[in-house]
Amino acid sequence: MNALSFKDVCKKALLSAIAVTVAVALPWLCHLLGGQLGLGSGLGEMLLPMHLPVIMAGMMGGPVVGLVCGVVSPLVSFALTGMPMPAMLPFMMVELAAYGLTAGL
Repeated sequence: MNALSFKDVCKKALLSAIAVTVAVALPWLCHLLGGQLGLGSGLGEMLLPMHLPVIMAGMMGGPVVGLVCGVVSPLVSFALTGMPMPAMLPFMMVELAAYGLTAGL
């Protein structure tokens, strides 16, 4: 297995940070917009906006980046916004980690 250069590690770390940021902000915006349109949380539930940045991170950064983003995104989102609900948090972590890993492969 090839050792990654410092430049590659920095690129993957930056990609991960951007993906996690978008994965936290996008659902929040969808829920906010859904509330303004009278849809409640239906817009976020329909579009699943947290999944898209995690899948993109896996495709662009590889399986490890996708896996890490899939695990970290729901945790950061819960810590900052309270979403997803605590009962759904472990399931979303596993689901998003699987999506990110699979997209990276």
